[in-house]
Amino acid sequence: MRTPSSRESRRRWAAANLAAAIIAAASLATCGGEQPSTPAKLTLAPSPTATATLTLTPASIVPPVRDTANSSGQAIFRANCAVCHGADGEGQPDWHIKKPDGVLPAPPLNGDGHTWHHGDGTLYTYVSRGGKAFESPDIPSFKSGMPAFGEVLSHDDIIAVIEYVKGLWGDKVAEGLGLKKQASQALVSETDPYPEQ
Repeated sequence: MRTPSSRESRRRWAAANLAAAIIAAASLATCGGEQPSTPAKLTLAPSPTATATLTLTPASIVPPVRDTANSSGQAIFRANCAVCHGADGEGQPDWHIKKPDGVLPAPPLNGDGHTWHHGDGTLYTYVSRGGKAFESPDIPSFKSGMPAFGEVLSHDDIIAVIEYVKGLWGDKVAEGLGLKKQASQALVSETDPYPEQ
């Protein structure tokens, strides 16, 4: 079993600390539904021996995103995903209402659906292994029509298409959080990253 190095441990600790700080800033910003008149200032301890002050404004948090204008991701999307999810990621009508066979229609991927709630690792698994990977006897009501693309697309192709989809979200803000959807998704991805090849 591989044990995390001290560098990995510090990175995970710092990421968790940052995630908690951003969530705290978002909570402060959205209390009562009002935006704060001044940015939130939070003191973080990026390592056990150092501290730093971070100023956050929830709507200005931008995650590091791979090339969102990725032409290969767009081409992969158009060739494999648009048939169900729409040319602009708009999804199928009534995507949240089950069809008679119990399968959910393809959701929007443009930030109007729930895709941004999931980390990179979950999105990767969904594309690679399909919706069946998430069906469970514990949740008999969940059925997905998402096919598996792991035999069709390479590791890098799957990442390219996910990064393209994340670019479709633009500057959309997660209601109630005060964070851009890309920023919120990046926080989740800290603990659910893309798998290594």
